[in-house]
Amino acid sequence: MKIVAKITAVLMLAFPLAGQAAQQPVHFDPLGTAPSKFTLELRNGLKAQLPFADKRDFDEAARGFIAAPPYKQIMADAGHVAWDMGSYQWLLEEGADFESIHPSLQRQAILNMAYGLYEVLPGRIYQVRGYDLANITFIKGDTGWIIFDPLTAAETARAALQLINEKLGKRPVVGVVYQPLLDELFTAVRGQGAYCNGRRIAVSTAAVELARVQLEKAHIAAPFAGIVGLRNVSVGEYISAGQALVNLEAIDPVKADFRVPEKFLSAIRVGQTIRIKVDAFPGDAFEGKVYAIDPHLDVSGRSLLVRAVIPNADKRLRPGLFARVTVLLELKEAALSVPEQAIVPQGDSQFVFKIVDGKVKLTKVVIGTRREGRVEIVEGLAAGDQVVTAGQLKIRDGTPVSVVNAIGA
Repeated sequence: MKIVAKITAVLMLAFPLAGQAAQQPVHFDPLGTAPSKFTLELRNGLKAQLPFADKRDFDEAARGFIAAPPYKQIMADAGHVAWDMGSYQWLLEEGADFESIHPSLQRQAILNMAYGLYEVLPGRIYQVRGYDLANITFIKGDTGWIIFDPLTAAETARAALQLINEKLGKRPVVGVVYQPLLDELFTAVRGQGAYCNGRRIAVSTAAVELARVQLEKAHIAAPFAGIVGLRNVSVGEYISAGQALVNLEAIDPVKADFRVPEKFLSAIRVGQTIRIKVDAFPGDAFEGKVYAIDPHLDVSGRSLLVRAVIPNADKRLRPGLFARVTVLLELKEAALSVPEQAIVPQGDSQFVFKIVDGKVKLTKVVIGTRREGRVEIVEGLAAGDQVVTAGQLKIRDGTPVSVVNAIGA
């Protein structure tokens, strides 16, 4: 409690009321009413509690100062004063402390007395302060000034633009961003003058351009050519940004995603031919080309994702169809194959019973790929050889046989 008393005493000494004794409260305006005892007690308590000795906000407010104009008044086109920063100069009188004003409000009012041109972001963003109820911000663009919040009067905005052009070099205004606050306040930007309800307003060329852009955005254009699906909204319904209105499908060509086992990684290449069959057209095959291969393998299924593109000029194929895909890894014009049932596995080797002079001969073979009930024979047989396709469990090497419905290798 002793510390608080000492701090209070220091604060009271730091803000003596000019020309008045501390025990004689008065209003800062001659027409005002002097503060009551209760008001003084509350104010002194706040001064003791709040950190008014911290001046960092004042340092921040003064940072980036470039220059102030030689005048305090800005005249309106009609001849009266549009803005007078000098009328608030009493806030800056040395040692001024006003017992009828909340100490935080007085402090904030002094902070708002910044006047002139300030640099906010070096070489890029600037502000003109003290020219109106708000600050006007200038962004130095590649081709000119972009203005944010162009104040509440055309004259103050014009004076701010003149100040920054004088200090930093003349540049054109290429954009204005603003939002009107009330009917009594209007935003003034460069444009054609007009009158509405006796008040002069400025019709902004930037506002007209903004409206034109917004109108253009009301026209929805497809980013690519395709077929439009069923509409998801009704005529007259309100929609929001990002809401799906209708499906747009580009189906010529169509893309097919499929997976192949990882053992075919070395065999899959971009440009390979594929053939697909769909249940919707059971008698037809559609041919396409591999055009992309995913570099990442699926660790759970040990498979490789492949994407192919298939021409679809007749529009028969549709997105979402289930397809059976055949990849042509290698085309062998004279490949030798036998029915799958002719193969007799023994351990890790594969055999067939070849018919030689009316007797069977157990012959070891090397097999290749399997396709549609047939197995490729890489080694062990020659074209025209006859093999047993049924009843292999009843015969052994050298058993005489009769040929029924012979099918050559």
